[in-house]
Amino acid sequence: MQQDELPPPASTPALPQPPRHRRGGGAVGGMILIVAGVFFLLVNIFPRQIGPSFLLLVGLAFLAAYFLGERNVGFLIPGSIIAGMGLGVLLAQLIPGRESGGIVVLCLGLGFIAIWLFEKGHQWALIPGGILVVIGALVASSELAQFSDLGRWWPVILILVGLWVLVRRAQAAHRGT
Repeated sequence: MQQDELPPPASTPALPQPPRHRRGGGAVGGMILIVAGVFFLLVNIFPRQIGPSFLLLVGLAFLAAYFLGERNVGFLIPGSIIAGMGLGVLLAQLIPGRESGGIVVLCLGLGFIAIWLFEKGHQWALIPGGILVVIGALVASSELAQFSDLGRWWPVILILVGLWVLVRRAQAAHRGT
């Protein structure tokens, strides 16, 4: 057989490609390990001062993964919620009194709102965030002596939010015609 008459060479199967490293993937894991290690070291050294900040640091670790990585919402949502709750727990420890429960709920609501601040497409977070902020503010303010009468006027907030929703809907319908 001459070279012209040889059958074409069989195609060789493609070799598997090594996995590509995601931008910041190793950095995020390293940062989480460092934050966890520093936190647990501080807990061992100063247990009473650091213990209440556990949730806040866990939330901040998730947020670091979100901001240092590929902006994966899977890190933002738990990070914002846990950091909000952690901030509330930490503030409740620092602020003595009965209104501290309202502060925890208020900060949790702010954590939900933070989701929307960083990812505008997640408007759903405004609903639980707004409700929790209002409830937390009412609980915290009703426990303070100077705001004790304010507690009976909270339905006004519901009326105002309802009016706002109706006006926005009417504006959207008007623009659509």
